[in-house]
Amino acid sequence: MKNEMLNYPNYVRNVAPVPANQKDGEHRYYNPEVEEGWSDKYKKSINCNNPKGFSQKAHCAGRKKRETIMNLKSLIQQTIKEVLAENEKETKVGNYETKYFHMCPGAKGLFDGIEDKDVNMDIAERSAMLQDALFFIEKHILEDDETGSPEGYMLVANNLATNIMAMAKMMGLEKEHHYIQGHIDTIKKALSGEDTKSTADKLGESLNLFLEKNVPTNPSKWSYYKSQAKKKFDVYPSAYANAWAAKQYKAAGGSWKKGK
Repeated sequence: MKNEMLNYPNYVRNVAPVPANQKDGEHRYYNPEVEEGWSDKYKKSINCNNPKGFSQKAHCAGRKKRETIMNLKSLIQQTIKEVLAENEKETKVGNYETKYFHMCPGAKGLFDGIEDKDVNMDIAERSAMLQDALFFIEKHILEDDETGSPEGYMLVANNLATNIMAMAKMMGLEKEHHYIQGHIDTIKKALSGEDTKSTADKLGESLNLFLEKNVPTNPSKWSYYKSQAKKKFDVYPSAYANAWAAKQYKAAGGSWKKGK
């Protein structure tokens, strides 16, 4: 078993004889399979503007890649929020304007035209308020802002869901409210530590829904930026690719209008 060299965690002693003109330990080669043993403090101290040696250069290349990915994700999330905020307003239900329906494309799609469904608008308005409360709780938990106990959050969420479904039955829209159970499941998984869709993923779904329901005011310009997104991103279509294209299109003066 080759021993790792002191202060050179990615280098191991060469099994070949050490040349006479070299001190023991200087004859070594790089082994990428050996995990770096550097401390976090040492990693942070590395000046990536002037890295020393192959190991530091490799570390800096990895750091730059991670930072690029994080910056891209942050940029895309912000772009999605900007596009949705400007072009897709919250839903007006009676005298109430929703605040968190961007968390649920299903709710937004249902309540956007609720007046045309011949339902009791007083019940619809109260239902929208309760759904807003449920979506707020979900957003709060997904962003790790919860301060209470998981049991307390689940109790409130389940009570909200029960009342929402009771109102859905009064309106004759039980089947249309199938999405409510999905939000309860998401909250439960998040509180138990299971992987769930992030707020960014949900925003991405909202952006995709927005692009499906609206048309660009300048189709040729929008087509151009979509073609650029196809070249730039490995996966297309995707929320990130669509958000990037939307940002470029918007910056170039493009906008959207409601589809027919």
